[in-house]
Amino acid sequence: MKNVLLSFLIVTSLLSARENPFFPAEGMKDLPVSSNVASKRSSLERAAITLPESARILKKVTIKYQNLDGSLESKSITLDHHVDWHIPIFISQSYGNSSSKKQQTRSHKIAAPSKPITPFVHYRIYGNTVELQSADTVIRDFVLVNPHRVVVDFKRNSNEKSKMLQLKQAPFTGIKYGNHGTYYRVVVVLDGKYHYNITKDKGVVRISVH
Repeated sequence: MKNVLLSFLIVTSLLSARENPFFPAEGMKDLPVSSNVASKRSSLERAAITLPESARILKKVTIKYQNLDGSLESKSITLDHHVDWHIPIFISQSYGNSSSKKQQTRSHKIAAPSKPITPFVHYRIYGNTVELQSADTVIRDFVLVNPHRVVVDFKRNSNEKSKMLQLKQAPFTGIKYGNHGTYYRVVVVLDGKYHYNITKDKGVVRISVH
């Protein structure tokens, strides 16, 4: 009888055990299930739809898109405008030639000089990449949601006070620093949902989002 009771208790404890004890149970529900593999698709520049010769009034435009988790959704805009079927309907993500050139320049510009978060960790941003520069060892990195943010922990005993740097450089809205005794945490806050890639060179942690 004792053996049966002992076996029952072991099975029950295994069923109730958390899969990952290092994350809160509620927090795990927030983490999206999605691939972090970079897409090989090219960015949208311009696409065209040619209307048939009978078309006279444009009533609605619907766009179907895929989310980070692979689900499909659509969004529509209701219209009521005369159209000339001879001219294609264009879909673009630029406001014109001048804006497109500015966007290209911004995404390929040389990184600005680094700025300090603390005396021992600096950052700089270019395009969709932020670099964290520190001689300290990286312990771990992971992503959190609501809002989406990339977390990097560095090994160091520090007495620096917590701080928040506000950024206006999309897709980055801020950088948080927090001291946790034997390590400190740098959190890069994003303006939306993204996949991210992290590369680690000597003294540099490079975070790119897409």
